Amino acid sequence: MWKNRLRWAYHHEYGKAEKVPLPTLPLPEPEPESEEDINPDVQKLLDAEKALRNEKKSQYMAPLNQNHALELFFHKVDLGIKDHKERNFSGDNLSKEERSALKDMRSWKDVIVRPYDKGIGYVVDDVVNYENRVKKEILNPQTYVVVDDPASEIVKINTRIKDWIDKYPESLSDNLRDWVVNENASCGYYYLLYKAHKPEKGYPGRLITSACGSPTENLSKWLEFHLGPLMDSLPYRLQDSSHFLRKLLDYNSVEGNKTHSIIHCSWDIEAMYPNIQNDLGIEACTDLLNKRTHTFPSTE
Repeated sequence: MWKNRLRWAYHHEYGKAEKVPLPTLPLPEPEPESEEDINPDVQKLLDAEKALRNEKKSQYMAPLNQNHALELFFHKVDLGIKDHKERNFSGDNLSKEERSALKDMRSWKDVIVRPYDKGIGYVVDDVVNYENRVKKEILNPQTYVVVDDPASEIVKINTRIKDWIDKYPESLSDNLRDWVVNENASCGYYYLLYKAHKPEKGYPGRLITSACGSPTENLSKWLEFHLGPLMDSLPYRLQDSSHFLRKLLDYNSVEGNKTHSIIHCSWDIEAMYPNIQNDLGIEACTDLLNKRTHTFPSTE
């Protein structure tokens, strides 16, 4: 995996500048064509079932490159791993005082230890202060709704999902129908991460809401499967900081753009996801889905 990442990094940074074509990877033997072409709708269902039910990580490998030093480094590391002899490490990488301090910290009931929102490090905070920060977020009536019986709400959500499946039966295969509905679902959970990089604002918190194990978890994965590929068609989409830097390099490589005077600016949206109105989000997704060349499953 680490070799694959390094090859991709090298390919994105230097691959375009090389005049020598990159060596081609050996292609797998083509599968014999069937007498009848597979219906594209059926193929889409098969692809979704394979990707979602198996949930295997991508095996797509980065292309080999012309950097012989990098490939030689990989080769040497492989040899070193192959010849490595297991060592019997008998000691602790922490001192007795450090180990005792960690053990003592686990017994603390009045403080909480949370990782930074960005960067490496941890924040030790008073439990009461932490709970007050969380309550300030989740008790916002514009974003969250308080329910008296969570178990009955889970049943209601599953019923709505089943009704949707019955309304659009062609959108899911039989296996995916069973997979989408989680009969053993539980409530999601949330936690707060401290923005230690913003001390001037009193270390505000970022509320993380996890839907793992919730009734909408698998349905969200199915929706992401269909929406994810469409995101690449958005001209204003930025995946991360590296993607932004590559966009700048691509722009500067166009003849004539280097003479332009450009002012870079940015802005910060506070609590962006909770502040996105549901109707506005649905409208944006609908507009994106309607632009597909192959409109399966239906936008509705």
